[in-house]
Parts: sequence; structure tokens; C-alpha cells
Amino acid sequence: MRKHDWKTDPQDRINRIYEEVTEAAKALRLGEGKYAVGEELYDIIWNCAELANQLGIDLERSAQSKEAKLRERTWSNCPCAICQAAEDTE
Repeated sequence: MRKHDWKTDPQDRINRIYEEVTEAAKALRLGEGKYAVGEELYDIIWNCAELANQLGIDLERSAQSKEAKLRERTWSNCPCAICQAAEDTE
């Protein structure tokens, strides 16, 4: 059996993120409350940040780039804050 090396192997880190998303979904489905779901969300965010560090990805730059792309898109009936702000300025 292969030992998982999520500290250095990006694929193992992705698998860990998948596990954490599954745990968050289970916590929501079972109604475990905000605290439990919040802890799972923290695990997801932390693992994503660790993966970005492993791969040399600047998450702040990536977020800015993605937000700029999203502002250019036209969404119909999208409830997110970015789309709502864009509709308010039109």
C-alpha cells in the first residue's frame, strides 16, 4: 500500500482537499451546525493554500485575475456580490 505524502505531493494534497469537501458536505447534510461546517471549510481553505504554496502559485494574484475575468462576464440572475454590484452600476 502506498503511503500518502500530502505534505509534498500535490496529487495527495488534491485528494486531501476532496476528502475535506466530502466532510463539509456530510456535516451540512447531517445538520451538524455552523461550528462543525466552519471547521471543515477551514480545512479546505488551508489545504488549498498549502497546495498553492507547493506549486508556487500566488493566490492573491490569481484571485485578482479571476475577479477581473468574472467582472467581464454576463450572468443572468446571478445572486453573487460581484454580479449584483455590476448590475447596480449599469
